[in-house]
Amino acid sequence: MQKDPLKEKSTVLAMKVIHLQKRIQSEKNEYLISRKLFHAATNTGALIREISISYSDKEYVENFSKARKSCYETLYWLELLFKSKLIEKQEYEQLNLLTLELVKMITSSIKTKKKNIRN
Repeated sequence: MQKDPLKEKSTVLAMKVIHLQKRIQSEKNEYLISRKLFHAATNTGALIREISISYSDKEYVENFSKARKSCYETLYWLELLFKSKLIEKQEYEQLNLLTLELVKMITSSIKTKKKNIRN
């Protein structure tokens, strides 16, 4: 079975966020933002997996667009955690970079699919 870089990268992001959420909740007693981050990051991967069962090109693009939106939401929650000093700069930068890589990959997939639809 061929590996899917988007599925793999979204799983890595979700796992890192799951561990981060557990740590923030136990060490910092912070629940609200960490839950929102958890939802956004894991939703990205779930949406990417839904793409494999898309019924149409339009649905394919819509699901990728939703996944990209979840990535941007993830970036926002990460920024809030960092600026409120709930996570360290190194962890923020690592997760931010991983999420931005996903955004680029998703954007590329959307552009490719739209180009193929037009042709």
